[in-house]
Amino acid sequence: MRVLLLAACLATATAAAQAASFDCSKASTAAEKAICADPELSNLDERLAETYRAALSASFRPATLRQRQSTWLAERDRHSQPQALRQAYRTRLASLARIEAAARRARQEVTADQATVSCTLPPEADPDTTCAVEAFGAVDGDGSLRYQLQAYKDGDLRTASGAVVFRPSGAGLRAIAAVAEDDVRFDPPRMVDSPAGKLLLLPGHVSGTGNFNAEVVYRDHDGHLTELDTRSWRRELDRRLPDGFAVWKGVFPDYGTFTASTPLWQRSDGNCCPTAGRADVKLDLQGDRLVIRDLAVARGADAAESAR
Repeated sequence: MRVLLLAACLATATAAAQAASFDCSKASTAAEKAICADPELSNLDERLAETYRAALSASFRPATLRQRQSTWLAERDRHSQPQALRQAYRTRLASLARIEAAARRARQEVTADQATVSCTLPPEADPDTTCAVEAFGAVDGDGSLRYQLQAYKDGDLRTASGAVVFRPSGAGLRAIAAVAEDDVRFDPPRMVDSPAGKLLLLPGHVSGTGNFNAEVVYRDHDGHLTELDTRSWRRELDRRLPDGFAVWKGVFPDYGTFTASTPLWQRSDGNCCPTAGRADVKLDLQGDRLVIRDLAVARGADAAESAR
């Protein structure tokens, strides 16, 4: 009997280890070890991996989804108790399932008349707010494409904005790019000729003293769009600046030349008046990620003023 019980326990442990989406023999965090030791958690982890792959396949913004999944995994690893982990997994499963379903709905064909007056909701949009089409027109640089700018409101309060780009499909239009973000204003999308080929730019900024960049950029591969990671290079820029120098406001690259320039601040500066200098950046694409190819820093208030 003891032999049978031992065999059953070993079989259960092996099944749990095999059910997780990762190799349990390499589990390193407390969360991973808890997942591998608990059959229910192991099953939830496997389900999450499948749901994530489905959401990634349907997403308009896979690069952004990958970044947010990495953030979620880091948050998950703060937990070690099975109950907290189960709740985290169930919440994330529901979120990913909503993203996939919303993306598939947004890709359904609509008529031009519908797109003029009715919002095609991006997956990030809050379905409980009111969406209004603010503008509809042809994409600058590619007259075959159409765009829709959106405003989301809760009563009279504007809470978010959105932008959708459509390609002709049959007798109607089908969304090929879509974004909605809180506290962002989007401008009409445009197609840009860059050193890396054609890019579809959805310009956006966060209003305020920082005027932070919220644009979304896609590379056009013969009609197939791939979202670019346009955030990593900014973090790298912060790391490479001289000690005491910082970028306090948004940086908007010139995608026609793959260059960017920004004033630099130091701690004693006012928000209005940078004096540390100027950073001139040459950019490149590494896969689908924007990276710094060269960085030059000019010091002094005159250099800072020239970049404003």
